[in-house]
Amino acid sequence: MKAILIKTPEQLYKLKFYNDEDMLACATALLSKQNCDDIFGVVDVEKLAKNEYLDGYDNTEICRIAFMDGFKKAMELYEILHPTEIEVEIIMKNSRTGNIVKHDSDLEWDEDGLCDRAIPKLDSEGCLILKKI
Repeated sequence: MKAILIKTPEQLYKLKFYNDEDMLACATALLSKQNCDDIFGVVDVEKLAKNEYLDGYDNTEICRIAFMDGFKKAMELYEILHPTEIEVEIIMKNSRTGNIVKHDSDLEWDEDGLCDRAIPKLDSEGCLILKKI
């Protein structure tokens, strides 16, 4: 199922479906912040400072803070170039078999005459799994 993932100025995410005018706020119930951050290319500055850049360098607190502040400022300036909306696909699975559904042809009638349904596949936290198109 296709949708549009929207990043708000408050760094929250919303999902808009093509056939629906309503927006679904992410909260923590529907969307994984990490999944959305990955789609938008958001960088975890603290992790970068700790694991990538400062490893092996002067690892004093002031150096770490200066690096993070500078990087955050650079990302703020760079944000002007980033989109606020990205087309995504919600990963769907077969309600009966659990197999990933890519097309309606992946759904079948079972021996009892019931048709499989495509339902959203959820991650371990119960959030939708999104993929950038």
